[in-house]
This record gives sequence, structure tokens and C-alpha cells, in this order.
Amino acid sequence: MEHSDFIYGRKVFIDFLKGKRSVIKVYLTEPAFRRLRSAINRVHIPHEIVGKDVLFKLSGRRDHQGVVAFVSSFRYVMLDEFLGEGVCRLVLLDRITDVRNTGSIIRSAYLLGFDGVIISERGGAKVTPAVVHTSACATEFIPIHLTHSVPDTLDVLKRDGFYVFCADMSGAPLNEITSYPKRVVLVLGSEGKGHRVSVLSRCDALISVPQRGEIDSLNVSVAAGIIMHDMVNKGMR
Repeated sequence: MEHSDFIYGRKVFIDFLKGKRSVIKVYLTEPAFRRLRSAINRVHIPHEIVGKDVLFKLSGRRDHQGVVAFVSSFRYVMLDEFLGEGVCRLVLLDRITDVRNTGSIIRSAYLLGFDGVIISERGGAKVTPAVVHTSACATEFIPIHLTHSVPDTLDVLKRDGFYVFCADMSGAPLNEITSYPKRVVLVLGSEGKGHRVSVLSRCDALISVPQRGEIDSLNVSVAAGIIMHDMVNKGMR
């Protein structure tokens, strides 16, 4: 198990089997095994029936739903996969630290038809078991690139014809935007600190979700979903 990742949860396990990574071994409680027996036997996955205490020791999670599976390591894609001609929509997470926000954004990106996700290696949540779980296994079906330098990555994308939008409360409201370029990057900054100057200087435009009320701004994953839907819905110019 030394070089493997793990996943947890019944639904996540079922959806994971549709992806490219392999399951090394799954540990289950007796009730969970009865529910998943046919799926496990169909693909001949090594398994072991254990108690909940063993599953907690294996995963450190109480919300395992009776299933913990050790799986092959996650592989990030190269940036080159997103380069070239044609329509391409990317979302870039710059120092998003909350695994629930990261997972939710990846899930929205996949379901809304984005072509890939870029996450920052420094100060950001990577693809962990919690991110896989929160994404509802979307991590297994959308290309994800891990960048060492967000500014350098944006420079490469801009040279390749990408138009960079930064989500920011001071940006142009979505209802003022009529269409989007065919190659776009939506940059989402740190939940608490926002965008760095080195990132803002590479943005072609700031964009925001119109809001009402007296409380603080929308959660970053909620705002991301709204903006990504707007980008897909309004097409390209």
C-alpha cells in the first residue's frame, strides 16, 4: 500500500470503477459488501471484510460509509494537453486551500463541460482522498494539471491564445458580458486573500457575480459554478 492513494464511500467507489485508475484492494464492512458484491466480483477486486474501527484506522475518516479502497496513484496531466487550436475552457485554482471547495469546483467544471482544471502546487489543495470524495469522482474524468508557478502557467496560456478572466468582486458583472472568447481561463483566488499582484497583472479582465444583501461575498465554489455556467451558456465570439 506504500505508493497508493485511497478513496472512501459507497457511491464514490462505484463511480471510481468507471475511471482509468485501478483498485488495488477494498476493505468493507459486511453491510457494504452485500451492497457492492456484484461490482466487486465483476471486476475481480481483492477485498476484505472488516469492522468500522479498521476502516477508520485505514482512512482517518468517520464518513467512509463502510468502504475504503486503496487505488493506484493519481496522475496529473502536462500543460501541453490544453495547448493548441480549438475551443478550450479551463479553470485555475490559485491557492485554494479548502479541500471541499477544490472538490466542488472540479465537480462543477466537469459537469458544466470545462476541458480541464489547473491547481497550484504551492499553498493549494491537491488531489487528495477528500478532494476525490467531494468532487464525486469528477477528478477521475477531467484532466487536472498541477502547476509549480501560476504566473508562468498563465504566461504560457496567454501566448497560446487564452483569454484570462479573474473572478473578483470588483470585476464586471456577468449580466454585462454578452459572450466569451473560445479559449478562456477562469482564475479563482485564495478564499481569504484573493488574487496576488503577480496573477492580477496577467488577467485580461475581472469578472464578478452580481450580489445583493449585507453579508460577505459568495463562497468561492458557488461563485465558480455560476461563472462557469455563464461562460458555457453564452458561448464564444
